[in-house]
Amino acid sequence: MNHVQSVWIGFIFLVGLFIFFTGGLLLYHTYLILSGQTTWEHSRRDVISYLKIYKTGVLPFYEGLLGNIRQVFWHGGQCRDWDLPQPRDLREAQGFNLCENEYYSCC
Repeated sequence: MNHVQSVWIGFIFLVGLFIFFTGGLLLYHTYLILSGQTTWEHSRRDVISYLKIYKTGVLPFYEGLLGNIRQVFWHGGQCRDWDLPQPRDLREAQGFNLCENEYYSCC
């Protein structure tokens, strides 16, 4: 193997690493967009005070797949004031039961 071949092998290796890690980030952030979460909300949900009232798995800012994509890419250049939905206002499709939440009691 000559010098030029070893340079190409090193270059291809670095490009492969770049594609692997960048592809991983692309997949992870695509998941976050589709689920209506931020990186912080996904990785540190247990310490975020405004999410403690929700059962694990309930995503308060989820607006459906198309709604989430619209909020990220077609927001019209307008910032949005996020109102945190109360647990009782969330759709049952997300599986939230007010009586099962450790921070609320129906009884």
